[in-house]
Amino acid sequence: MRVIMHYTFKIKSKIPFPEWPGIVKEYMKSMNLHYSAFRYYFEFKESETHASISDCPALAPIRPFDSLSSYISNLEDSKGASEEEVMSLIQKIYRRYGFYETYFIYQDVDFFSKSIPTTVLSPGNTPSCYNGSKIVLNRSIIFPNYSGITLSVDILHDGHILSPICYLEAMKQLLPGIKPEERLEIQLNDDEKMHYELLNQSAAPKLEPLEEFFDQHLRAQSDTPSAPGDNKISLAGPLKKMCLKYGYDYVKYTFNTFYIQNRTANGHYILLQFDMGSYNTFMRPNIFFSGLGFHHCLFSSLNHASRNASEAADLLICVFESLSEAEKTLLPALDAHYPPTPEWFVPVS
Repeated sequence: MRVIMHYTFKIKSKIPFPEWPGIVKEYMKSMNLHYSAFRYYFEFKESETHASISDCPALAPIRPFDSLSSYISNLEDSKGASEEEVMSLIQKIYRRYGFYETYFIYQDVDFFSKSIPTTVLSPGNTPSCYNGSKIVLNRSIIFPNYSGITLSVDILHDGHILSPICYLEAMKQLLPGIKPEERLEIQLNDDEKMHYELLNQSAAPKLEPLEEFFDQHLRAQSDTPSAPGDNKISLAGPLKKMCLKYGYDYVKYTFNTFYIQNRTANGHYILLQFDMGSYNTFMRPNIFFSGLGFHHCLFSSLNHASRNASEAADLLICVFESLSEAEKTLLPALDAHYPPTPEWFVPVS
């Protein structure tokens, strides 16, 4: 198993892209870090490229990505231009070549003085196919708000979770005012995948009664024909009160969705999501059960149920009352079905 913490600093246009590699080099020098390889990936439409790339033949070959796009990369075969050659072209890469996706990848960084080889997640030649300890610079023309620097740090070593906070804080010093986003990723090995696949298959007799229970208790009230809501619904206050009453943690509100969670006796998570729609004019509840190696949907509201504030409050009470009853009756069997989820596990939300 690999456990990787990703910290993403969305720089956007706050710092010119040609300055980013210098920031990374300064960072690695200050933290006494090293990397085993420099990789690059450029995606573009040849018809829209603003300059010929013939002045650096080592970048080639140009390969088709799909019917509209092409790419240049040294990810798959490790061949191509050197880091020095690429950096000598950075102004052209930035302004003239017309690459709409640019990646610089400092691969196999020795965080905690340990270097673990990159894992190939799936065959291919795009950055998402490869993972491990690395520092990634991504500049996107299509999604400029996602452009930035990501630290990916292996934190599981010899069975112990190590804190990456020192690496995070050091990058914060070089990127002041840019709040990082964090994401925990878990990569199971083949034996672990098989183990949890068998557990997931054998969980069906414990999942089905729960799905039927929530369907009976929530379906009629939560699924109504889609229609314009009459008023915006303010749910934050009532939801926080319900969390306090029933022992749930209010996690966040983002992209018109509230995220709530509660940890079980076995370390697993009951996850609630309340989708409020684009204009906060309806409430759609969803319930999940999640832990290391598994993620099950126990209930999902199928239709955008239009609600006024009073109806939303009634549905909210119904959801938490139903969960409270399930936690006493049906959920313990599913909770005990899986091995304990480690304390460091963070569910995806």
